[in-house]
Amino acid sequence: YDFLENHILKTKIHVKGTNKMNYLHYSSCHPNHVKKSIPKSLSLRAKSLCTNASDFKIYKSKLTKALSNRGYPTKLLNRQLRQPKKATTIPNYFQNDPK
Repeated sequence: YDFLENHILKTKIHVKGTNKMNYLHYSSCHPNHVKKSIPKSLSLRAKSLCTNASDFKIYKSKLTKALSNRGYPTKLLNRQLRQPKKATTIPNYFQNDPK
């Protein structure tokens, strides 16, 4: 979409090429609530920044793979990475023509 013509602002997660997605390893000595919050908070962040559902699904797939590689159990990932029920979304300020 062309923002100037349609007044639609689209956003998604940008991951720099240097980002190795080396999140905290699941076997670390951190408390369980910390390890459980990482997938959930990253999923909520993605949900709030991705205006397109397909962009969110792509990022979620990459996130699942990265966390799985860091030792996170599949059952935990499935539970924590479910479609977030609530997320702060970017408001559509240009729903109508800007004045």
